[in-house]
Amino acid sequence: MNIVCILAGGIDNQFGSPVPKQYHPINGRTVIEYAIDAAIKSISDEVIVVANGEYLEVFEQNYGVIGVKGGRERNESIENALKYVNQNYRCEKIILLEGVCPLVTTDLLNLYFGYLDEYEAVFTTQTISTSLARYDRAPVMREEYFLVESPDAYQFRILNESFDVSTGYTTPLHMLPKRTKIKYYYDFKDYLKIIEPHDLAVAETLLREKDRRIYFKAHANDLVLSLFAKLRKMNREGTKIWEKQIDYDVEQLFTKWQIYNFSVNPDAYTGLVLECKSREYGEVVIKIYPPFLNERFIKESFIMKTLKDYPQAALLDMDAEKSAMLIRRIIPGDYIDIHSDCEAITVMFRDMIRYRLNVNDIYNIPPEIKGIIAQTDEEYRIAQKHDYNKDLLCYLVKNAHLVYDEYFKDNEKFLLHGDAYFKNALRSEKGILVIDPVGYRDAFEFEYMPMLTYELAIHTRSSDYVEAYKNLILYFSRFADVEKFNAATFVFLVKQLIPSVYEANDGYQRANIYLELIRTLYLVDNETFDLKKCK
Repeated sequence: MNIVCILAGGIDNQFGSPVPKQYHPINGRTVIEYAIDAAIKSISDEVIVVANGEYLEVFEQNYGVIGVKGGRERNESIENALKYVNQNYRCEKIILLEGVCPLVTTDLLNLYFGYLDEYEAVFTTQTISTSLARYDRAPVMREEYFLVESPDAYQFRILNESFDVSTGYTTPLHMLPKRTKIKYYYDFKDYLKIIEPHDLAVAETLLREKDRRIYFKAHANDLVLSLFAKLRKMNREGTKIWEKQIDYDVEQLFTKWQIYNFSVNPDAYTGLVLECKSREYGEVVIKIYPPFLNERFIKESFIMKTLKDYPQAALLDMDAEKSAMLIRRIIPGDYIDIHSDCEAITVMFRDMIRYRLNVNDIYNIPPEIKGIIAQTDEEYRIAQKHDYNKDLLCYLVKNAHLVYDEYFKDNEKFLLHGDAYFKNALRSEKGILVIDPVGYRDAFEFEYMPMLTYELAIHTRSSDYVEAYKNLILYFSRFADVEKFNAATFVFLVKQLIPSVYEANDGYQRANIYLELIRTLYLVDNETFDLKKCK
């Protein structure tokens, strides 16, 4: 296992500021953020930040790194880090990096990890180019000395066995056995350590020059950091891997699609969504999924390619290797309202009916695109791991199967967008267009369900569920048989409830809303299912 340990516990009163120097801003980011960014993108398996006070929580929340409490001196901080690593990991290689070195690069860290296959330790060093003297004026040969800088890297075993916190040495170099095989690396010419306040200005100038051609930096954007935090709750290890790669992937896509301006969409929660301007395509959206959500990319891209005549945003290009899509941006792209946009929504659904495709007429539908019940069963297996109304969920899933078999099992099946609701159906100059398909293969009644169920769950007070539902059924009766529509509503509400148990990370708030809807509309005395309760 490879670990980068960033030392950021120092206060250093000589800097002349109540704020430690590693937390001072450079070009809108704190000094230490540059070190964290380089470490996250390296081939390290874990990044540890040794710090004090409120900074520990900030690092863990924003970057997903591990925070370890620092000591009073540098060596105490190293000792604390070694104790933590010993207790929690089987570490093979470790790099110690000063949090006040903003010019350290990912490439340098990866190079050092590579050197540790051959050497037991690696030190960043510089020859002394100025004159060197002693206070007693005795002759000094500067060729006999060198500067030791940051970072330094070790086979973990040798650092762990040799480190002695009680020594006065400022580098572990002097603690290693004499026969240690050491690589002295002299070619890191951009080394800069923030020591005095004027060093900030120097670093700012150097970083601006260095970053002049970089279009996108994930860890410099608060919206992207917030996205990473959400994704870590789904898959921490998968998100860590994606964080290392995303800047490179976006840079490649920007070049490929001739992007010259962009902004981050703040509403995205399963992938990165960038609203961009392209020299070739004009106003576009780039949507990128992390590798562990590649199933969503497969389903979404297939729906957009296949249902190309649907009233939806146009898919212009895609990059399967990066799980990325280039989509025509909908302008103005405002969210719809089911009441004020009633007629436009009717036109949208009529167009969906007109251009719908029977699954039997479609070649090679990905297995990831399932029927509603099959998807519910898959999600239910995950939900069972959570202690949330287990008996009632089991009862509801069984009844969803019975209702589905009675009303839809033998019905004609269509390829469905599956997520046309107020946030995914946007106003355009050509009417309402949908985005972000989920993808199902099922009876067409389920194409209306996201619009209805989200309207009930998000825009309706619990005291008004029955009245709102009857009004919605009255509206949707222009498209579907009321009895079948009611049956589809129950099945889909169960489908929406199940993943809410484990996906939302909101203390079951969303699950409680769906459960209350089901109880109000379909359960007698909160326990017995009756499909005709609200009829």
